[in-house]
Amino acid sequence: MKKAIASNQFAGFILGILLGCCILSPPIATTARAQSADRIVKNEPLPDLNALLVRLRENQQALEQLREKYAYTETTTQYQLDKQGAAREKGSETREMTIYRGHRVWRTIAKNGQPLSTKDQAKEDRRVEKIIRDLDSGRWAPPLDNQRRVKLSALLRVSRFTIARRERFRQRDMIVIDFEPNPNLKSADYYDSFINKLAGAIWVDERDLQIARAEFQLVEAFKVGGGALAAMKPGSSFVAEQDRINDGIWLPSYDEVSIGARAMLVANFDIKQKFTYDAYRRFDADSEEKLKSPVADK
Repeated sequence: MKKAIASNQFAGFILGILLGCCILSPPIATTARAQSADRIVKNEPLPDLNALLVRLRENQQALEQLREKYAYTETTTQYQLDKQGAAREKGSETREMTIYRGHRVWRTIAKNGQPLSTKDQAKEDRRVEKIIRDLDSGRWAPPLDNQRRVKLSALLRVSRFTIARRERFRQRDMIVIDFEPNPNLKSADYYDSFINKLAGAIWVDERDLQIARAEFQLVEAFKVGGGALAAMKPGSSFVAEQDRINDGIWLPSYDEVSIGARAMLVANFDIKQKFTYDAYRRFDADSEEKLKSPVADK
């Protein structure tokens, strides 16, 4: 029982660190997403890589700040491996992600593709009502994944970028840039240390100078508590995709994570999940009141 609890706690901790940057991996049939039937690649010189990265960092930081002004729907799908090692869907949960007093607040609206029952939805609404009351009174502290989120802007800041090339993705011209751990990183920050154990590539939309896709993996173990508490295994892999929404701005659209980990030195477990984000809508003061009023009036 203690091993199971430790595994669940560590799984939540690791996902809390990773989900903010929308990171994911190829094992659950995602590698093909980066391939396009349109293979015509421009035969032009590449732009200056350093100048491109400067612009890209600025744009990614602006995107991440902009996302905090949007409500959206998030669907999380969990997988488990069968005896042949194939990933089979285990279940899914759909949440409405909104903002109240500067904090991300989520409300579950469906499980396994079906709306919650009237009883379960009422229970969920009461949970959100309590969060709103606590936020109004200043008692509520954000959960771990609400305040500690590794972002793609941090990946751009920490990693060392090496080789660039041209490709096509979603029928658009992309510049693909490989990256690896930065041996000259001076920061002792815990999350920078995690990011600096990653290697992979980013797909940059050449016209909009935005990251359309990032895929990477952990090249060495990432230990929590010196490894005595938990450790994420090398080979854990991730993918994140961003896309233009209706008004032309770029926001996260798809994430997937495949993590092998060990908790308390003995309990081994895998985390395999994918995330889709849609129904983005601008969140303002009026939207915040709409979130508060229906619940508070019950």
